[in-house]
Amino acid sequence: MKLLMSWTMAATLLFCATQVGARDATGANTVNKKTVSEPVMSLIPGIYVAGEDGEETSAFAVRISQVSGSEFKGTIELVRLAKSGELVRQTSELSGVLGKQREVNLPAFYMNTGVAPLTMKLQNGPLQSLMSGLEGNMSSTGFRLYWTLPRNTAGSSHGTFVLATENAFQQILARYSEISSYKKKLRAEQTSSANMMESRLNDYMQSTDQWLRAPQGNELDVIENKVRALYAEQKKLSPGVSADKAAAGVISIQIDAYASQAQYINWIQGEQERVQRGSWFFLKQMLEASACTDGTSFRLGYDVSPNCGGLPARSAAAEQRWNKVNQELIKQDRHGDLVSEALGCFKAAAQLPLEPNRGIPPSCEKFKLLAK
Repeated sequence: MKLLMSWTMAATLLFCATQVGARDATGANTVNKKTVSEPVMSLIPGIYVAGEDGEETSAFAVRISQVSGSEFKGTIELVRLAKSGELVRQTSELSGVLGKQREVNLPAFYMNTGVAPLTMKLQNGPLQSLMSGLEGNMSSTGFRLYWTLPRNTAGSSHGTFVLATENAFQQILARYSEISSYKKKLRAEQTSSANMMESRLNDYMQSTDQWLRAPQGNELDVIENKVRALYAEQKKLSPGVSADKAAAGVISIQIDAYASQAQYINWIQGEQERVQRGSWFFLKQMLEASACTDGTSFRLGYDVSPNCGGLPARSAAAEQRWNKVNQELIKQDRHGDLVSEALGCFKAAAQLPLEPNRGIPPSCEKFKLLAK
């Protein structure tokens, strides 16, 4: 950095000294005369560096190796990080032309703007397809360059190049090597996260496959049918006969037992529902908090490992599966409530031969339990 500042200050002082010398040679009052000799701005052989911290952190080095009049030749190098975190260096040859300095020529004022147009053309190499239309302008510290990127290509499209040294550029490369090591570490974290989430998504899909294939609610239907059959048998008994009254009591006890069985089945299904809901919401939170995603959704974060690429589609499939599971849970819950209500009414009705004054809830009338 000190070397870079030294070159910049030296170039600036040289430019200013040249202008002062021109004024001193013609006298203090000749600034208003149009015969003032202005310095000619030109490139000198050397290395000019620029850096950008846009979407893709990158650095550039333009090495001017040959200058002949207004024409020059050299190379341009791009230093960037690959998706994997590896340090990539790409170089292309260039040729260019430096135009004349722009001047302001007013009736009572004559000034050199200190800016000269600059155009470059890449001859060959990998950068030729990445950078086109290179043009800019000179300054006392170097030059500013603009170029066009291919469509849908991330990266910088301009740079402020300052005169430096090869040693200073090596220091820049050292910093980028350090960035590379950290990006590789991040990639490792993202790859590990992607592998873990792929495994959890696979487990979720397999477990829900098994759950959806299992009979849902069949046990409750079997119990309800048995209770209906027992109640129909009880209704055939004569309430005034002692033996029939005893048989009715036995049937009532069995119906109570079946109602208890149904209650336990409902509890088991409730536990399964909590497991299914908990599994999905825990998986959803893990996906959103993954090193691969943006932290709030299943969308990938910026510049993540290629190993993360399959997660959005897998996550969407898992979410569709959850929607299907949730529909089954809702259906199962409603069915359990209906069976529980029916069994409660049969249980109450089965007690009537033993306790005639007990009655049944009005809501049970829809089952027509007392009809002959």
